[in-house]
Amino acid sequence: MAIRHVFSVDEVKTLELQGYRILTGLLEHYRPLLRLSRSQFKQLLEGKTQGLLLEGLLVRRLPNKHIKAYYQLCQESVGDVDVWESYCRCRLLQDMISGMTDQYALDEFKTLSVV
Repeated sequence: MAIRHVFSVDEVKTLELQGYRILTGLLEHYRPLLRLSRSQFKQLLEGKTQGLLLEGLLVRRLPNKHIKAYYQLCQESVGDVDVWESYCRCRLLQDMISGMTDQYALDEFKTLSVV
């Protein structure tokens, strides 16, 4: 019943599309951090941004609590260290974005999109 009367309303469909675009857009903006090697990402977290201008700017936008959680998760390494660290980095970004309020996500998307 709700699907027919609430979720089929054009306004709700529009909000869903906007939300999808904001979430995928944020992930796309932070993608350069996922393309780094483990050592490059570690270098950025230590404040060394030489040769990694964009990535350095993105790292500075990451909340400290998420970086701490990243370090804690990485310490639980199982198997291939590089694969595990890559997983931890993905979790870092997913946790950060999923924890944003709708308004904050929209504001962050606009900021990074220069809208």
